[in-house]
Amino acid sequence: MPRNYKLTQSAELDMEEIFNYSIEEHGVNQAENYTNKLYNRFEWLVDNLKLGTDRDEIKEGYKSYFEGKHTIFYREVVEGIEIIGIPHQSEDIEKHFELDHLKAQHKNLLDELTKEQQSTLEKTPDLLRVESPYCWADSSIYYELCANHTL
Repeated sequence: MPRNYKLTQSAELDMEEIFNYSIEEHGVNQAENYTNKLYNRFEWLVDNLKLGTDRDEIKEGYKSYFEGKHTIFYREVVEGIEIIGIPHQSEDIEKHFELDHLKAQHKNLLDELTKEQQSTLEKTPDLLRVESPYCWADSSIYYELCANHTL
């Protein structure tokens, strides 16, 4: 069976943001060239997945590889690799994988948390993580915030 890559919903959003930013800052040609380089790197990683850096501090099984000004986060799956996210190298990686990719309605729920709940979330993030690397919440709001969250 041929191996390939797939992008999570979050990674697709990253690619869209990269493309749009590149158009604004550098024009359409450069945006197309840069995003094509990223897609080519995804294909290359399928055959060279062991060359990435282990990133178990983010989540067990994650690897990363630099391309241009971005870091490609991926993990091995039966079909090949799954691209998890493509944050800019200047971004806070943990924040990128926690809050930045929640759906708007989920962010609104977090905004409604009391100061005490927000403080609890900030002090004990490891206790509050749920299976999705893009979704974490206090157990009292888990269902509303994460139950229907899709990658």
